[in-house]
Amino acid sequence: MSVDRLRWAEKAQELRFTQLDVVRRQAESWRTGLTGITALLSAVLIIRGRSDLADLVVHYKVALLSLFGVALGALVAATLLAVRAASGAPGDEVLLVSEDLERWTKSEVRAAQQAIGRARLLTVVGVVAVAVGSSVLGVAPTRPTEPEVATVHTPNGDHCGRVGQFAPGILKISGKTGYALVPLDAVVRVEPVAVCP
Repeated sequence: MSVDRLRWAEKAQELRFTQLDVVRRQAESWRTGLTGITALLSAVLIIRGRSDLADLVVHYKVALLSLFGVALGALVAATLLAVRAASGAPGDEVLLVSEDLERWTKSEVRAAQQAIGRARLLTVVGVVAVAVGSSVLGVAPTRPTEPEVATVHTPNGDHCGRVGQFAPGILKISGKTGYALVPLDAVVRVEPVAVCP
């Protein structure tokens, strides 16, 4: 047997005993990366997100809340899986028999690898849900808002209706029977009302 082959055989034997440590280090790296992704997504949503979902059309609001709920759930689950892979499951058992320790190590390596795989998948699901939600949020239509109805008090009388700007310094009050143009300097008081009398 050549020296190279002997060294590779020794390395393979050594890896059998350090396999769990290697998987745990991979899981720690994945957990750190996942934390960074989650922080980055949170920062982007806080900076670029619409401040209020209340004005959105109802089905868009439901879709967005569902997408962001899925993203949050997926990212939390991915983080917990990565932590489980990096730290292992808590247990009370101390293994002193070599066969038991070997069996436990192989089982733990398998469990950690499965947890890392699931964490990757859930991270992708979370990131995609956030991306789709952000895209929908950017194009989601808002509910049309009705103009405010108010009573505008002036020295020449009161006018009730929807208030809007006609020209600089002039209000247009649209009522049931027509509209009135009122100069802003003639307004004594504006009183919001539910409906005009």
